[in-house]
Amino acid sequence: MASKLKDLPIGVQTFREMIESKFLYVDKTREIYDLVSKPKAAYFLSRPRRFGKSLLVSTLESIFKNERELFKGLWLDSSDYEWREYPVVKLDISAVDKNSVEELREGLKLAVLDLAKAYAVTLEDTQSPVRLFQTLIRELAKKYDAKVAVLVDEYDDPIIKHISNPELALQMRDLLHDFYKIIKSEDANIRFVFLTGVSKFSRTSIFSGFSK
Repeated sequence: MASKLKDLPIGVQTFREMIESKFLYVDKTREIYDLVSKPKAAYFLSRPRRFGKSLLVSTLESIFKNERELFKGLWLDSSDYEWREYPVVKLDISAVDKNSVEELREGLKLAVLDLAKAYAVTLEDTQSPVRLFQTLIRELAKKYDAKVAVLVDEYDDPIIKHISNPELALQMRDLLHDFYKIIKSEDANIRFVFLTGVSKFSRTSIFSGFSK
């Protein structure tokens, strides 16, 4: 008797749910190994929506959080990848309020404070989101004596949302530019960077200060 086919993971965007609920998963960990096995790396993935970017970000999060039990039977588990836990700063920018620049600023601030709370790191909530982001990375690196993995999903969502309002879109871009430049300034405390979005670097100029 033929074995029952696994259910398709329609709408599933987290690796843990994919594995624990036994959805069909096409093993891509051989390719992911090429990303995570380097001692230090930064990547950017620009693809249309529904391409699987969020699931990839979630998979990277599970790897850097050392959730090896989820990878049992997958290629990565039997590879020479050096499993260890790293603090992970994962930001889903599509989930941040962004109807105005002030909303985006407050949304980024709350997102960073939520991460700090999850790691039991105390931050001064009167600081700007840029300063909070920088302090969080430094405090996590110090607390865990390990460099930080930074994962940003839908980095350009506030710009895309207001693409028909060029003035507001530019204001959103400027705020995001200041926020993301912390990734470069905190390079010494960062082990891995992965960002996803719909638009390319050259279209947003958000990362004009980054090394290409």
